[in-house]
Amino acid sequence: MMDELRDIHGLSDISWLPLADGWLVLLGLSSLLMFFLMYHFFLYYQRRSRWQWSAYQEWQALDPATATDTIQLQQRLQALATLLKRIAIQRYGREKCAGLNGKAWLEWLNTYDPQGFNWQIQGQGLQTYLYSPPQQIDLTTYKAEVTVIYHAVRAWIEV
Repeated sequence: MMDELRDIHGLSDISWLPLADGWLVLLGLSSLLMFFLMYHFFLYYQRRSRWQWSAYQEWQALDPATATDTIQLQQRLQALATLLKRIAIQRYGREKCAGLNGKAWLEWLNTYDPQGFNWQIQGQGLQTYLYSPPQQIDLTTYKAEVTVIYHAVRAWIEV
């Protein structure tokens, strides 16, 4: 009679699968949501990095240190002003800054500048030098002021 007795076996572990249908639907929907969010984040990052890279390459080509005369320096300053406007539109939208010019543009730049650059004082060259006759401009002073603006534009690209 003792030979017929056996040990007591415990219950087997409860399996995680198969889950109930509601849990499977919830798992599928959350997976789709995660894929959707990752895809849109990837597209946003790719679009942003593409325009930043393009702006950075354009900015490098406008280095005032390589300008040989006042006319070439004025052309680079004009291109820097255009690049800065395009970057501002890309970052903040056309409605906020596309129509601004003159003092209003410098005030707006002063307000939104990522590095705290004082455009109303140090960025005056965007207004004065662009339309001045090249014969009336001192090249060394002009080049120094354009270089300051050149480096301030880089801060807009990198942020």
